[in-house]
Amino acid sequence: MVQKTTKFPREGGRVTSGNSITYTTDAIEWSCTIISCTPKRTMAVKVVIENTRLGDNYHKGLITAYCAGVTVCPQWVVNAAG
Repeated sequence: MVQKTTKFPREGGRVTSGNSITYTTDAIEWSCTIISCTPKRTMAVKVVIENTRLGDNYHKGLITAYCAGVTVCPQWVVNAAG
């Protein structure tokens, strides 16, 4: 989900503040039949990236990734982009 969130943020889901960028996208669990698929449940996932360069000239990188509104991301969210 971290990679999906940074590559495909939802509309307005990329916010820059100083040297950090916060990405937001929705993890979606699908329920499918032979005919069609419909969303079963969704959850917002946020990822914070820090672009500050450190002493070794590399970017600091990923700071945190989390599900909005819960303490622990459900397993279906972890599997959603897989």
